[in-house]
Amino acid sequence: MPTQVRLVSPTAQQTYSLSGGTGYHSSGISPASATTSGLNGFAPSGPWYLERQSMSVTYWRVPIELSRQATTSQDWALSGGSPNSIVSGNINMTALAYRVDAHVSIIKSYDNFGTSSYIQPQKMVLQPISTDMNGDEYNTIPVGRLGPRGTIITSEDFVNRRPWVEGTDSTYSKTITGYNWSITDTCYVSSNHVGNADGVRSYIASVAAQSEFIGDYTPFFFGEYSFYELLGSTMWHPKPTPGASAKNYVVNKPSAWSSHSMFGGYNSANEASGIARWFVDEVAYYINTGTLFNDDYATRTFDPNSRDDYATINNKLQGQLKATGNDLPRYDVNRHSYE
Repeated sequence: MPTQVRLVSPTAQQTYSLSGGTGYHSSGISPASATTSGLNGFAPSGPWYLERQSMSVTYWRVPIELSRQATTSQDWALSGGSPNSIVSGNINMTALAYRVDAHVSIIKSYDNFGTSSYIQPQKMVLQPISTDMNGDEYNTIPVGRLGPRGTIITSEDFVNRRPWVEGTDSTYSKTITGYNWSITDTCYVSSNHVGNADGVRSYIASVAAQSEFIGDYTPFFFGEYSFYELLGSTMWHPKPTPGASAKNYVVNKPSAWSSHSMFGGYNSANEASGIARWFVDEVAYYINTGTLFNDDYATRTFDPNSRDDYATINNKLQGQLKATGNDLPRYDVNRHSYE
């Protein structure tokens, strides 16, 4: 296999606001506004209920369906050349892999304000990159489309300020990181799990950090045809999950139905014109439901007498946000605005 030439921290060639335009306003939240009749009896210094929401996404397109051409007797020779050194085939479908960082906070503020309330919708900026990790160029990315990779950042936080209600309101702060894909192995461990006779049972556990492969599509080729040379160095020594066997990995690829799949080899011109906005709201849904994964959250110890059901144990071992208590149900897609 040729050596991968990976571009480090590329710069987006263009930046597009996901706000603006007509005919798309998913939230119903009006533009930023404040009560105009003054403080209505409230002290300028509050206390105030001040809530913020933000998110950022790093995404890259990866292969999720591949075909490999069969070899013939002519591909073999005693003097050299074999299927082990010949890679030929086609990409039948691609989808978006991503990392998302999201934050929601509520503070009790004593800052001075001139109005009794204020609401500001959340707005995002798209920063697509027209090259993949090897520097291959995919031409200028049309407005509103994602390209082979890029980032989406919050340009204006959602903000909600109103008078603090004592005895009802409370402070809150949580930040999560999640991925829509994972690298796992089958673990065989002794288990007295409910509904299972005493003995060995198999579970699925995360064995590698997704953060090692941000922007890299090569693990997804490994997942299809086990090209071990495409894995990073730490992949040869999986995380200490009970019963996991080295190099028996499964790359759980992004779902075709939920990650904006495209048939055939990637071409930016074939992306739907509204894909960026749909993608942002979809990511927000998975933040809210906690159905993303992060190896950093994965359970590394195993209780053979656990009373959790089988699915919950699997999700904890895989680092699912909700199962490990790292979900963010307060994140609300209805606060996004594209006005």
